Amino acid sequence: MMATIEQWRQQQLLSDLDIHFARLIARLSGNQSESVLTACLVSKATAEGHTCIDLHQLSGKSLMGTSVPAPAYESWFQALQNSPVVGAPGMFTPLILTAAGKVFLHRYWQYEEQLAGDLLERAQTVEAIDISRLKQQLDTLFPPPAKRTGCDWQKVAAAVAALRRLAIISGGPGTGKTTTVVRILALLMQQSDRPLRIRLAAPTGKAAARMIESIQKAKTSLPVSDTLRAHIPEQAETLHRLLGSRLHTNQFRYHENNQLPLDVLIVDEASMIDLSMMTRLVKALPRHARLILLGDKDQLSSVEAGSVMRDICLGAGHYTERFRQQLTEATGEPIVEGPAVAMCTADSVVLLKESHRFASGSDIGQLANAVNQGEWAVARTLLASGATGEIHVSQPPATGITAYLMRQLPTYLETYLQALRAEAPVEQLFMHFEHFRVLCALREGPFGVQAVNTLIESHLMEGVSKQGPWYHGRPIMIHENNPELGLFNGDVGIAKCDQKGEVHVCFTGQSGEIRKVSPLRLPAHSSAFAMTIHKSQGSEFDHVLIILPDKTVAVLSRELLYTGITRARRQVSLLASTKVLEAAIKTPIQRNSGLAEKLSELFPDSG
Repeated sequence: MMATIEQWRQQQLLSDLDIHFARLIARLSGNQSESVLTACLVSKATAEGHTCIDLHQLSGKSLMGTSVPAPAYESWFQALQNSPVVGAPGMFTPLILTAAGKVFLHRYWQYEEQLAGDLLERAQTVEAIDISRLKQQLDTLFPPPAKRTGCDWQKVAAAVAALRRLAIISGGPGTGKTTTVVRILALLMQQSDRPLRIRLAAPTGKAAARMIESIQKAKTSLPVSDTLRAHIPEQAETLHRLLGSRLHTNQFRYHENNQLPLDVLIVDEASMIDLSMMTRLVKALPRHARLILLGDKDQLSSVEAGSVMRDICLGAGHYTERFRQQLTEATGEPIVEGPAVAMCTADSVVLLKESHRFASGSDIGQLANAVNQGEWAVARTLLASGATGEIHVSQPPATGITAYLMRQLPTYLETYLQALRAEAPVEQLFMHFEHFRVLCALREGPFGVQAVNTLIESHLMEGVSKQGPWYHGRPIMIHENNPELGLFNGDVGIAKCDQKGEVHVCFTGQSGEIRKVSPLRLPAHSSAFAMTIHKSQGSEFDHVLIILPDKTVAVLSRELLYTGITRARRQVSLLASTKVLEAAIKTPIQRNSGLAEKLSELFPDSG
């Protein structure tokens, strides 16, 4: 088996880490071929975002796109059961095999087990609340609209957050997640007989900054006293800062044995949180604390392994009968059960369904919905019409995209380039830079981030004096956490030359203040005129140009395109062929995971 695996490595089908792990398992198992093969496949799958492999899906099929077939299910399962490196759930072995035929690295099986148990405890904790008083407060915070269109799910979400110590609120762009959470905070403060210690967090610095902006805006229309409004926090931080990331380690200051000093934690852009981080986050919360997760379950999942938000939201709408009655009593809303999987966390999940960002006739809103639903025929019609001017589609020229970009980008980047030429203050540079962004599916290759950034810098910035890679107005994105500098993965800075010609990179602080850092002190970073769609999560721009490769590749998916489109507030430009767009819309991401099954097994009515 190792000979075959070495061939796969030479064909660049496996990473060095996959090979090293396979060799370790070969030594520990006495070169049992099924164990070595499984170790290799699980390692590769984990790197691709899965937390396990499913033997049923793989058995009998060709592996790695080669002619090598996977073993038959029964013989494969039996061999793994007899292997010294494979154990049943609960055993301390490198690989864990479940009765359903899923195989995990021990660490990821443990993460899912711990997270499911912790979520169950929070979801089943019922707060002792005066329902009639709660209804009065909810009616004040969520007055009925002049024109009713159905259930007020924002109001239901607030009720869930008051009645449970776990609330998961999912919704697309403009569905009012931040508006809802501000009213939830006001409600919890009204319910509490003491001041609450509240913290706000997000996976990236950009997402945290947007969270602050949204909360500040939502507070102005809050129907509460000025005193209460003033106590709603306006500071948000990254998860790494919240947990106290330690430099050059994967350890945090706060953990199960040194928990965070807080009563309420609200986390935005929760779909970006991987299994490992979510497990650590929940472990670091005291038992009495409320956890409220906000996000869009239909966006791209985390870069690292897991699809936690999506897995949990499979239970949306499947409320227990007792809790449904309680919610109806508290909100006065008709709550109809939707098709969902029975889960122990189902009572904690609410889906917000009405978008307020896009008008009913908005092409962007309709396109985002069509992509999300996998409706290629609808999407094709919208892409072809361009009636409102919100969507522009261009086919990639056969000669390459350089000429197209050089023709379009000066217009798209015009306000930023003008601000640079006028030597505008850095605050204005940030404002203009946020108007437009190039979003790529790939990092490398002629259609990737690196090539586009190089093109922009070599052509549009050619007249700017440079000091090595640095020049006035160079935007960068941080790729590595550095707690000492207060910089985290995803933070965006802009280089500025002072009157002496010295370059500093400016970053926006939590309170809007500008912080300057010497380029020599920066952690890993790159230019950021273009970024990957993955990296754009948590951001919004007036206009985005989405560049897809000229042929279908593994990363193209419905979720990728949906995430890119929903970064735009006003205009979407697409540089992609019809064939590639169709393939993306028809290809949903399928991540193997055991979390949903665990949450379902723990459902009180399941047995």
